[in-house]
This record gives sequence, C-alpha cells and structure tokens, in this order.
Amino acid sequence: GLGGGHDEREQTLNQILVEMDGFDTDTSVMFWRLPTVLIYSTRLYFALVASTGE
Repeated sequence: GLGGGHDEREQTLNQILVEMDGFDTDTSVMFWRLPTVLIYSTRLYFALVASTGE
C-alpha cells in the first residue's frame, strides 16, 4: 500500500525501542536481548538504505 516502507521502518524502530526498554543494569539481561536489538537495527538500516533508492 501507500507508504508501506515507512510503516515497516516505524514498526522496526518501535520494536528496537521495546527491546531496549528491557535492558537492565544486569549485564546478563543486556546480553540476552542484544542479539534481538541488533537484528532489528540491521533491518531498520537496510530499510532506510532501500528507501533512498526510491
């Protein structure tokens, strides 16, 4: 649909923020969530790069 790329980027960014909200000072909790945050960050980066080619 219209603006579909923006919706995907917004959803990915929101998911990153949700995952980061779970970070704690406890190092084990932070490292447990780190891979998920990296996955969503990578998806957001590629979505932004792809959108510049439009």
